[in-house]
Order: sequence, then structure tokens, then C-alpha cells
Amino acid sequence: MTVISTEKYLTPAAKAGLIRLFQICQTKDAYCPSYPEDGDVFFFLREKEQDSDFAAAFILFHLEEDLWEVTALTHPAFRQKGCFRQLLDAAEESFPNADFVFAVPPKAEPAASVLKAIGAHYWYAEHVMAMDAPDFLTPSGETVSPSCQIQWPDGCRTSPGDDISACFYGNQTLTASCRLNFSAGTEGSACCIYQVLVPEVLRNRGWGFRFLTALIPCLIQKKVRHFLLQVSGDNLPAMALYKKTGFRITETLWYYLY
Repeated sequence: MTVISTEKYLTPAAKAGLIRLFQICQTKDAYCPSYPEDGDVFFFLREKEQDSDFAAAFILFHLEEDLWEVTALTHPAFRQKGCFRQLLDAAEESFPNADFVFAVPPKAEPAASVLKAIGAHYWYAEHVMAMDAPDFLTPSGETVSPSCQIQWPDGCRTSPGDDISACFYGNQTLTASCRLNFSAGTEGSACCIYQVLVPEVLRNRGWGFRFLTALIPCLIQKKVRHFLLQVSGDNLPAMALYKKTGFRITETLWYYLY
């Protein structure tokens, strides 16, 4: 096996190989963290150096200081052959002082067993929340001020693969923002909402609720039918906000720290 490492920007061939590996793992496991091509550092494992496909991959997302979140993918044909250990050793060699965080869904007991075996310990839980367009709860008795507007990038078409920002302005002041990533499904397009931010000085004033109740109808008009987001199990105000607009918990991820 040959380990290849690279930072941030993938060649078209490497990106295509990563996406193929991701899709294979997603089909096999019925769950995989999304958007692996957005990582900051990549470690790939090939059976032979000239192969175009990867046997396994470690995608590192830089969180802070020496803390990295890791998405680990191993082709089903190469599991239980030491691929995970080989890539972990390569990551540790490159970042000897780093702590690595792994997300594990409850049904992925083999992955949790591997992490426990290498000495990783449970850190915290995060919930996946989802909503279909018909389940959106239109707020009763509340309206969005005409002065509050969603700002979209020019030419936004919500095409599969698009990753864009949406910003919410009240009285010409940025009051909330988020990132949106779109994908296509068998029952209509889907949107992952992430990095929802409200400036600290404006929190607890209802801006997050106004933002979502303006944003989601806009997305529905753009033919989005499914919505997805993740929220920390400790973030009770955010969970209450999302439930208020129609989101429900569909999966809980357990995070392990190594």
C-alpha cells in the first residue's frame, strides 16, 4: 500500500477518486459525513502507486490549534487489512501534537470498536436534524419585516454540488448568516444548512428564528424539498430553534477524541 498526502487543494483526478470512494462507502454504510472534498489535509492509500482509485482516505478538517476532525473512509474490499492504522500513523507523523476527533453514528458499531481499541474516548454527541418541505412550520402571528432581506450570490440556481452563503440583513445590518450545500435525491433536491451564525451582540433577540423563517420559504420556492443540519447535543437553544421551524432529530452522532 502507498500513502499519499496533500493539503487543501486536490487535483481533479484525486477529487474524482475521493468522490468515488465516498459514494461507495455511503452506499455500503448508509451513512457517511458529507462533503469530504472540503477538507484541509488529505491522506490517501492506494494499493499500487499507479492506481486511479483509493483503498482508503483520511480527510482532516482543521478546527482550532492542534484539534482536527477526521473523516475516515475505507473501501469495503480493503477493510480489516490495516488501512485505518496506516493512515492514522501517517497523520500522527505529520501532526505529532494533534488531537483527532472522529464522528460515529450509533449504528456504526465496528467503527466505534476500532476507535475504542486505539484508545480514543467518547467526547460529546451531536444530532442530525432533518425536515421535508411540507413539514415547515409557518410562524403564526409573526411576519418578516420588509427591511429584512436574504442576500444571495448572483446566479444562485441551487444546483447539486453548489455551496453558497446566505446572509440576512435587518436595517442594513448583518443579523444572521449560514452556508448552504445542495444535492440531488430521488425525491427532489436537498439542502444542508450549516455554519448558522448570529453576531453575539444580537443573540437572544429572535434573529435566528426570523432568518430561518425567511430562508426556508425562499429555498422551497427554489424547488428544495429536503433540509438537513447538525447541532451539538449541548446547544439546547439552537435545538429549540430548529424544532420550532419543523426540524426533527433523525440521527445522533457520537464524537470520539484521540
